[in-house]
Amino acid sequence: MDLNAAQDLAHSLMAEYGVRAPWTFAFDNPTRRMGLSNFKKRCISISRHYTEHATEAQVRDTVLHEIAHAIAGGRAQHGPQWKQVAKRIGATPKACGDNPFASSEGEVAKLL
Repeated sequence: MDLNAAQDLAHSLMAEYGVRAPWTFAFDNPTRRMGLSNFKKRCISISRHYTEHATEAQVRDTVLHEIAHAIAGGRAQHGPQWKQVAKRIGATPKACGDNPFASSEGEVAKLL
């Protein structure tokens, strides 16, 4: 997915679900994980590498996954409270695991 389109999508979804300032959105550089909700920095980030290889639907689900964390709170992790929020906003209510586009270092190198 195009990074500019992904950023617009993330900002739109954050606004739709009430995740506003001081929360921000950013891209980061991990190749293994897809997204992160950083409660200390109040930032939702998604992997630049993942975004560039994922479909819009995959990016949308990842952003919604992280929004669910922001709404449920840091202590919720992937527990019942987080799952309830994830279902309510349309995210897949499970811990997603590793980036499907980076199953090994060699595969990441091929994709880059």
